[in-house]
Amino acid sequence: MRKYSMISHKRRKHQRWFNQYCRYVNKAIENDDLWLGRFYITQNRTFMEWFEDNSGGLMRAEIVMHDRKTGKTKSKFYDGLDMYWKFWFDFNDFIINHCKVWEEVPGPCENRIDYRKKK
Repeated sequence: MRKYSMISHKRRKHQRWFNQYCRYVNKAIENDDLWLGRFYITQNRTFMEWFEDNSGGLMRAEIVMHDRKTGKTKSKFYDGLDMYWKFWFDFNDFIINHCKVWEEVPGPCENRIDYRKKK
């Protein structure tokens, strides 16, 4: 996965990066041995913040995290730089604290439902 570049003056390049990163995250969760595609993300809105010195810009996107089992969602805005660490921290928080997967009976290790086949 290539790094986010703020240098480009074309909004389309920034949008392509976000689309590619969302596909990367969804593929990683889909192929995870524990979650089996239970969680996924989508992108709702994006907007650009251009720098005053015309050296480039920073795109912000609303990322929505979904749980296929419970139907719970959580949305938050991230910029291209937040997607490397802050997004993963919040996605983990969504899985652990918002969806409370480790409090389910039976637990996710025993309840092996393959969500990759369900739409």
